[in-house]
Amino acid sequence: MSTLASQPGRRTMTREEVVSLGRAGKPWEFVALGVQVVGANPGDAGVRFLLAANFARLGLVTAAREQLAALPGELQREADVVALAEAMASMPRDEMGAAERVARGRAAAQALRTRGVDVSADVEMWAEEATACECFRALDGNVVRRRAGGRWELLGDHKGLAEKFVRGAGQAFEKPLVLEGVDPPWLLRGVFDATPRRSDGFQVRLRVVQASAMELLDGLSLCEMGDVIASERCEWYVGQRAGEALRERLREQMAYAMVGQTLALPSVRLRAMPAVAQVMAGVDEAQRDLAAALKARAEAKYAGRDKAWWARRFAEAKSGGKALRVLLPTTRYSTFVKHSTADLAAALRRSGCEAKVLMEPDDHTTLSVVAYLREMVEFEPDLVIAINYTRANMNGRADSVSPFPENVPFVCWIQDAMSHLFDPEVGKRQGELDFVIGHVFPELFERFGFDRSRAMSCAVGVDEGKFGSRGEALAAARRQSTYACEIAYVSNHSESPEAQLARLSPVMSGALAPAAEEIAALAGRLVSAAPGANPPEALRIGVHEILRGTLRAEPDARLVDTVMHQFAEPYADRLMRHQTLEWAANIAQRRGWRLKLFGRGWEKNEKFAAFAAGELRHGEELREAYGAAGVQLQVTWHTLVHQRLFECVMAGGFPLCRVNDGEFAQMYQLMLHEATGTRLKECASAWPLIRHRLARFEDNPHLEKWREVWETLGLGERVVHDSSGLRLGLMLHNACFNEGYRWPKGEPEKYSAFCKLGGRAEFLFASEATLEARTAWALEHEAERREMIKRAAARARVGQTYDVIAGEMLGFVAGGLAGG
Repeated sequence: MSTLASQPGRRTMTREEVVSLGRAGKPWEFVALGVQVVGANPGDAGVRFLLAANFARLGLVTAAREQLAALPGELQREADVVALAEAMASMPRDEMGAAERVARGRAAAQALRTRGVDVSADVEMWAEEATACECFRALDGNVVRRRAGGRWELLGDHKGLAEKFVRGAGQAFEKPLVLEGVDPPWLLRGVFDATPRRSDGFQVRLRVVQASAMELLDGLSLCEMGDVIASERCEWYVGQRAGEALRERLREQMAYAMVGQTLALPSVRLRAMPAVAQVMAGVDEAQRDLAAALKARAEAKYAGRDKAWWARRFAEAKSGGKALRVLLPTTRYSTFVKHSTADLAAALRRSGCEAKVLMEPDDHTTLSVVAYLREMVEFEPDLVIAINYTRANMNGRADSVSPFPENVPFVCWIQDAMSHLFDPEVGKRQGELDFVIGHVFPELFERFGFDRSRAMSCAVGVDEGKFGSRGEALAAARRQSTYACEIAYVSNHSESPEAQLARLSPVMSGALAPAAEEIAALAGRLVSAAPGANPPEALRIGVHEILRGTLRAEPDARLVDTVMHQFAEPYADRLMRHQTLEWAANIAQRRGWRLKLFGRGWEKNEKFAAFAAGELRHGEELREAYGAAGVQLQVTWHTLVHQRLFECVMAGGFPLCRVNDGEFAQMYQLMLHEATGTRLKECASAWPLIRHRLARFEDNPHLEKWREVWETLGLGERVVHDSSGLRLGLMLHNACFNEGYRWPKGEPEKYSAFCKLGGRAEFLFASEATLEARTAWALEHEAERREMIKRAAARARVGQTYDVIAGEMLGFVAGGLAGG
């Protein structure tokens, strides 16, 4: 436990030292000492004058005038005294009226009562004492108090010390904070104001302890604290049992992180018993003991359950035996993951499983290892599924108390390229009961030790029950919706590319720093180029070359992965999104169309604040917004086969997808497959095959269909080569192959938005001009638009719903356990 400011050690000071301090320009350090000196030596006019001058410097003119008035008569006419008195004549009053303070204290007591803290029995006595004392406000906002009889309190820079502490606290405010004492209230006020809600929704828990209700009201009467009292994140422990109440409450909260920083004001007159520091130490020890006990019980419960045991258990459940119990740990501090987890749990329940989601109960709490271990012991899951976290990630360091035993099946559903996944230690710790599904990035297997045999590729799903369209009723109501507009975009990526680049800069620290600007410039060039002008691997190739030049050595592949996933790709993605929004804003202005940006933070973006339309709750609000817009923009540097795409069409919305290099490559591969009947990945050398199979466009109906697709996207020059001079007419352009195009792994049928949406180019755009043309078409062709959405939604129901994914996942795990 730390005290905000320790009392200075007592020592005898000479008068010369006292005078020197009084002239040092440190008024708060001097006034408390000066009051003591003149109290002991009333006739020391020199120190008394210095005390008056320092009081005046602080704006405490009442005390300063009193000190001047106490000087002997002959000194009253001294030039320095007269000058000080004249200077104070124009200074503001410093008294805080008793009526103001009492009214504020009564209001605080009433507000506390609504929070379950009743100090009404003390209010009248406190009001009487508050009326009898005097309070004065300094120019810097500090307040000093003088009790009846002349005893001073709070003579010090308590506000400045509190502000200094808050500025330097940093990461200390990421954990729950306990504060003993609110008189004066500056530290509580400062901590509260310095811990606003984070972008992910989290706001730290504050626990306030005050053994004396009189002291509590003293502090709360000095400034407006209504918002602090009303905040649900602030817990109040007041009165003689404050210490015991804190201990009892925390012992009920063992499943949550409790121990953070514990602070005490030096001005507290009555300390809580048991002492706050003692309570926190005891709770910390009790939580660690409970975790160890639960860990032992969990290990004993799962002991002996090997792969064969689990194969029998899954087979039993499939044959109508006891339902599988599935635990899905997640976090509410996420944009989409919490919703995806809940939707998957619902699908698992529909499939016959008993599924349980483990998540923080409110926005001010984080889970402790006890929460997970309790579920392992009491719920006893047969399968654990976590989005974006492997067992190794969840268990933390090898020497820490790990919540998930090694011998329970564990699935990591990878939905994002999270940096903690690309770690050789994580891959090394994968066992035969660890599975990964989702976006199974090739480098996980090539460089980080993950096992391909326990990996299943799939996209993020959509909940049909949540986003299923109301058909004609929705279409009829679309234009009357509060979300109605011609162009909409749903995303929390509101931070500007410039701000994001600054935030990502620590990734490129040290020897990598010189490469940051080059990589950012490369990302800008690639984003601005037309789709297909560069292969999908161009960013990685460029990053590799830049790092090699910067380091003057061949960079480790894992370093390249880190820079790609944590710096280059996020920045390229943000650039692409915001460039597209610039196009949309230009078009909206030209056409008189409405552009609405839904999501967190757009109102703070200087460029796009005018289009900010607020956040949407996942479910009915999001569903209505999808259907209410003329078109919904879908933009990303990564794969377009994303849950928002399928949510949109199932909700009756019309997605407009910006073709990126990856989508171009998938479409190109699909075109060649249709034209040749052979998949490129089955060929040792693709171009000779294509030269042999393909001649002119007019000779191949598949190519003729695709020529129209490319040309309406404005990409005909990349694909079609005019060989009229050779009397061959329009031929397939071989530039992609000549440039060493690396074809993406996987199936275009799975990873191409064009294919997923039924092969309709009307869903795609590649430039500002094609975005405008596609939007105009969608707004002018309502009947065809609705039919296209209907067909796309039907395709999504076949393979993109959580029900389908849940079934495939369970089958995949069961097969892996059985050795299949």
